[in-house]
Amino acid sequence: MLKQHQIEGVLAARAAELGVTVRHDCRVTDVTQDENGVAATLADGQVIRGAYLVGCDGGRSVVRKRSAFAFSGTPATMTGRTAVAELADSGAITSSLRGQGGLVNLSLVPGEIATIEFDGGPGERDTPMTAGELQGSLRRVTGVDVVVTRLEAGIRYSDNTRHADTYRKDRVLLAGDAAHVHSPIGGQGLNLGLQDAVNLGWKLGLVARGLAPDSLLDTYTAERHPVAARVLRNTRAQVALMRTGAQVDALREVLAEVLELPDARRYFSAMVEGTDVDYAPDAAEPLVGRFVPPSATPPEASSGGLLSDGRGLLVGPPGQDWPGEVVAGHRDRVRAASTEGAPDADALLIRPDGYVAWAGGRDGLGEALATWFGPAR
Repeated sequence: MLKQHQIEGVLAARAAELGVTVRHDCRVTDVTQDENGVAATLADGQVIRGAYLVGCDGGRSVVRKRSAFAFSGTPATMTGRTAVAELADSGAITSSLRGQGGLVNLSLVPGEIATIEFDGGPGERDTPMTAGELQGSLRRVTGVDVVVTRLEAGIRYSDNTRHADTYRKDRVLLAGDAAHVHSPIGGQGLNLGLQDAVNLGWKLGLVARGLAPDSLLDTYTAERHPVAARVLRNTRAQVALMRTGAQVDALREVLAEVLELPDARRYFSAMVEGTDVDYAPDAAEPLVGRFVPPSATPPEASSGGLLSDGRGLLVGPPGQDWPGEVVAGHRDRVRAASTEGAPDADALLIRPDGYVAWAGGRDGLGEALATWFGPAR
């Protein structure tokens, strides 16, 4: 597990290594598109054009709004507050996840205080949090006349849950919180947004360079929309389990008993981590659509060396030349390597995002290469 700022540092370093230009403080105010491209207007009046535009601009996405994506869902029912703060009496309260007025948590990060109240959501999101606001929340949740003496920084959040009906409108696409918002409880949004980005990134790269047909971008919504819908369901269920009352307490006890079962633990862990994603649940080969198992790839692939340049990977049996021959027309997009293979599959075609596109002997491999990587050259 890595903290978000650490992941951001890794991504920023990789972007710099690739020569990506990152421009800060460039607020988008409008988006228009035609059959030839997309134009983004910035707050200073500058207009930037591109063949495609990906809105990764968060839950209040200007790209989404100006491009008229539908964004339906359910309104907030709770207000969460997290702040770096100090109390006059540090021992006056303790963490309680089942209080009558909500919950308070002092154990997430040293120096942080968190509360959740089921009050219909925050009425104000943009004004800075004050010591008095946090103090009032703590008193309502705990029933203790606690005094907040210092508040360094604070944020508010809710369980407002919404989902774009599609992730693509012609040349405009959405990823991350621009495409879906939900309660942050459980931290599922980070993995969800990263997998959106890596799913779209290699596909957009092929299409933008003219190496694959535009229809490849339609698989982005088809694959990622159901994954987000499941996460939204999961986070709604988590919030429901945090509410107070005898009925919810009983439900929590029943679920706790279920979680004593090893299979149930594995199921819920994989669901929260996003490691059980299956893009092809009806595929004849069980590995297709799933993240490639480490045992099915060469050691150098596990370290990222064979997938780090954005190309796919055809893993074939050792001592045979046919994988290299098959990918000859796709060598600019797919490389070949040898391994002992995966269970029940002689060879695997692995996408740049680490998911298996095809598995088997040789039948259907040419079609899979054309489907996911465009025609041979």
